[in-house]
Amino acid sequence: MNDKKKYIFCILTLFLSVISIAQEIRFELYARDKCRDIIEKIDFFVLQKDGKEYYPKNNEGFVILKEKGIYKLSALYFEKEMRYNFDHFGVVIDTLNEITIRKCYNLNTFPVFYGYCCCDKRCDGKKVDYYANGMVRIEGYFIKGRPIGEVRKYYRDGRLKELEKYNNKGKLKWKREFVYYQNGTLKELRKYDKMILRKEYFYDENGKLKQKNTYDKNGKLVRKKTYKSKSC
Repeated sequence: MNDKKKYIFCILTLFLSVISIAQEIRFELYARDKCRDIIEKIDFFVLQKDGKEYYPKNNEGFVILKEKGIYKLSALYFEKEMRYNFDHFGVVIDTLNEITIRKCYNLNTFPVFYGYCCCDKRCDGKKVDYYANGMVRIEGYFIKGRPIGEVRKYYRDGRLKELEKYNNKGKLKWKREFVYYQNGTLKELRKYDKMILRKEYFYDENGKLKQKNTYDKNGKLVRKKTYKSKSC
């Protein structure tokens, strides 16, 4: 093969490679460990769409996707509800903040310690953890790891996800959980007495109550009430 043919072959190969990349999504994920002040590539994670799973192969650390759309991310040490809307082909790279404030326990103490840890140490004072986009993930006040008053947890877009209320000894009094529609209106509300579910509320996309479930002190469903939407 002479030089001219080699040149044409290289150009054609490069062109085909560009066309191939242009018709797929290459997704890479990194983690920012604020406790150690480092950023590391995440070798394994899972994206889910329409019942199918996509994950890095051969420890390459990236996923190749052939279709655009909304994918759900599953990765260790990160938020459970994360979704990506891939609306164009190409290379997509995201960096997530590892969770620095998390629930922890110590079975070797008496009484057994249940509370919150910050970078593997018991949280003390006012603490706030953030998502990579700058929004607050969790905030609360702690004394030697025990939460005092309210602990608030948020979704990445700033909407309230959970609200926990503790007494002055760090014991949970009650908890609330919130789920929203994509348009921002409340979809589900759950009320707990300590750790026991007592009330559930379900709303339509217009904010109208559709159903209310009531549970007894043992968490058993005792009443289900549905509400009909009023027609004009």
